[in-house]
Parts: sequence; structure tokens; C-alpha cells
Amino acid sequence: MGGAVALIAAGAASLTGLATNAQAADINVAKNAGFESGLTGWTCTGGTGSVVTSPVHGGTSALKGAATSSDNAQCSQTVAVQPNSTYTMSGWVQGAYVYLGASGTGTTDVSTWTPGATAWTKLSTSFKTGASTKSVTVYTHGWYG
Repeated sequence: MGGAVALIAAGAASLTGLATNAQAADINVAKNAGFESGLTGWTCTGGTGSVVTSPVHGGTSALKGAATSSDNAQCSQTVAVQPNSTYTMSGWVQGAYVYLGASGTGTTDVSTWTPGATAWTKLSTSFKTGASTKSVTVYTHGWYG
């Protein structure tokens, strides 16, 4: 990861969905998605994640991941979802090799990344949950420094 730093801005794990049952659509199910409450709700590997106040894309905070040669600075959280539903996750990122993804979807796990973003770049990906999936793990990380 060029410089071993990835920045994820407000709405980094904006995860909205359209449930097949009568649930409300387009509600962000990720908690503290903009890191306005520090790392509350997020688990970061190896102590490599921190919250900074500059630079930010929106709001007052952003996640800074400092990857090392043995840790990709992954921060994640498990969120509640509805089975057989489609979700879209997106976030604004800055840095080289910044990833955004979801695992445990019950179907095909997804991720997206940028090879390099000197300016804020929006990443977005979608997935469908399986018939019995009630939670997924959303994550962001950089590449090994």
C-alpha cells in the first residue's frame, strides 16, 4: 500500500438494502459508518486502525489504516441483514490499494478496491444474502506495507 496508509471517510461502510419482505429499504445498517464515534462498533487487526480529523471527506472524522508488512490494517464489523435481500455498500477512500467488502453473505462474498487514489474516490459493491443469512461482516483494509 503506497505509504502504508489508507483513509476511509464518512460513510465508509454505508450498507443499504432492499429486503424482499416488507422491511424498510435504504437504511444504513452499519453502525458508526463515518467513524464519528471513533472506532466504536469496529474491530481493527493489530491495532493498525485509528480515527483522524484530517483529511476527511465529510463529517469530522475518517479511519486511517496503517498497514505493515504483516498486517493489512483491516477494520470490520458484523451487521444484521435480511435473508434473500440485496445490499449495496459504498465508501469514500483515499490511498493506494484500499479495499471495501463483505463476507459471510450466504451467496458470493464481494469486494472492490482501488489501485491508487490521491483524491477521494467512491468505492461501491453489491451482494445478495442467502436464504438463511441474518448477518454479514463488512470490512475495509489496505494492502501490506
